[in-house]
Amino acid sequence: MLKLYTDDTKFDIDKILYGNDAVFDAHTCWMSFDKSDQDLMQKYDRASIIDDNKKYGASIQTPYGIASVTELSTGLKTLLNLRYMKKMSQYVAIDITEAGENVLLDIFEEAVKSGISVILRHTDIPDFKPLSIMVDDNEVVYEVDRLKQIMWSKE
Repeated sequence: MLKLYTDDTKFDIDKILYGNDAVFDAHTCWMSFDKSDQDLMQKYDRASIIDDNKKYGASIQTPYGIASVTELSTGLKTLLNLRYMKKMSQYVAIDITEAGENVLLDIFEEAVKSGISVILRHTDIPDFKPLSIMVDDNEVVYEVDRLKQIMWSKE
């Protein structure tokens, strides 16, 4: 079951991974990306690693040219941060608000696998059937419309 929170009040502020771009650029981008990470890069940003320079970080080929791995989209960076959070043990939750609807299903799946709680503050959410989501430790939801209702009531 996914544990989703609509705000950060349930956690010690130092235990939440915020600023996925900055965390990725400072930490995650130096990890060795496996085949499944590279598949996600292709799926979301149509990016392929072309070299792994240990001094400057990996280079990627995108439809727009060659770039640094730090130029990946924020949603993809959020997903990759989540996949590597076990190596950043100071965090127990991740704020996924910057991630767009297109990547949320994979983020939800990864969060369930890892047991890491997510914080989401927007209602651009894809249909997540057959997933069950515990929202704010209060209610289990099974449908996107009910999740959106809960989130709208918090605004």
